Amino acid sequence: MLVGVIIQSSLTNGKINMKMLPVNFSATQTLKISDVVEMTGTTTSKVARAAMKLGLAQIEALAARDIDKAVDLVLINDARSK
Repeated sequence: MLVGVIIQSSLTNGKINMKMLPVNFSATQTLKISDVVEMTGTTTSKVARAAMKLGLAQIEALAARDIDKAVDLVLINDARSK
């Protein structure tokens, strides 16, 4: 399923400008996002942005120590997410 995820791209005059990223989510991921939205009472975009921020932080932290392990983490989790 192709979902547009809005991410923060810049701050202009105190206003946050968002940019739409085309992202493919599996049916399982879409259901998990919906479950978290229901549990938290937030929105799909907020949950997806938070999940991306958390995941990117983990990848960046690992890449700072060992780039090969970071690549492996990305590839393994991409395969698991389908």
